[in-house]
Amino acid sequence: MSSIYEPTGHTDASPVVRQVLRSDAMRVVLAVAELGSVRSAANAVGLTPSAVSKQLRRMEEQLGRQLFVRSHKGLVPNAEGEALADFARRFLSLAGEVGDRFGRELVTGHVRLGITDDVGLARMPELMRRCAAVHPGLRIALKVAYSSELLESTRSRSFDLAILSDGGAGLPADAIRLQPEPLVWAVLYSHMV
Repeated sequence: MSSIYEPTGHTDASPVVRQVLRSDAMRVVLAVAELGSVRSAANAVGLTPSAVSKQLRRMEEQLGRQLFVRSHKGLVPNAEGEALADFARRFLSLAGEVGDRFGRELVTGHVRLGITDDVGLARMPELMRRCAAVHPGLRIALKVAYSSELLESTRSRSFDLAILSDGGAGLPADAIRLQPEPLVWAVLYSHMV
């Protein structure tokens, strides 16, 4: 007996089909079909080649049919493999749409960010673009200032966040050190003492 929770026009999926319809299994099938080798597919999906081979063998055993043929070019999907790769492509596309729509919490609001020009001002436009893509509801007001001004503005709550290079003193107790940056001096050879 089918229920409203099953795909339209299909009977209850067997445990074998449920096992195959896992996104990691679909990624492996699609990667092998498109890239033609276990090693390339393993690199693409972040698994070892032996794990990819094992997953392919298990899938072929569970489905009771061969999906790929070995040739001088590597692994080539047969008709069944092509059909499954096509299903995998559509399955992963739909899974991606669900993730895009529901997978991340919508962050909204306004953040006042202060930075010093020596703390990556050149990288800020790209970081701001990436942040806007991930959190389109978040607005960031950016101000470039001296470290001393940023510290004072953070203490007085004029900024929500400040990224600065510190002199080692005067940082608030809740400051987080992001990364050490070596300080170097560059001088023309002719000016050396």
